[in-house]
Amino acid sequence: MGRKMAAEIGWAVLEAVADGIENFELIARKPNAVLSCGIDGVKAIEATNKRLRLKRAAARLVKKRLMGKRWEDGRLAYHLTETGKKLLAQKTPPPTLPEGFVTIVSFDVPEVFAKARQNFRRCLRALSFRRIHLSVWVSERDWSGILKRHIVAAGLSSWVKIFVSCEI
Repeated sequence: MGRKMAAEIGWAVLEAVADGIENFELIARKPNAVLSCGIDGVKAIEATNKRLRLKRAAARLVKKRLMGKRWEDGRLAYHLTETGKKLLAQKTPPPTLPEGFVTIVSFDVPEVFAKARQNFRRCLRALSFRRIHLSVWVSERDWSGILKRHIVAAGLSSWVKIFVSCEI
């Protein structure tokens, strides 16, 4: 048996294993649906649901005027509006800091403002900060400017400090 044939057989085996794992996962996740519709039927339903979710999401974005739609070559095409481009630019994460540098956020919010502290922790988690201690969080991205504006707006500036520092 040649190397090429052995490689093709190897890939075929890997694909069969991957299909088996996918089917097993589907059976474990939706056993009643598989029993009533079969594996292929459930996959077809999930594909249809995925298309419908995408269609609904696009309709919501068009309604909010973040996306526009037009016909191109007989097909419906979506494009970002100027408002959508501005919003997307705001959502783009800041650049990664140079090797060894991190953004450090340290805070000591009083117990009276426990809800604000919890919301601030959720915000840090959403921005992919890692918790070092309960009130010390770090990130490899330069979130300092964005965080500073939000901290001032939330009225937490006297309890929160932001540093960009080199890790030793």
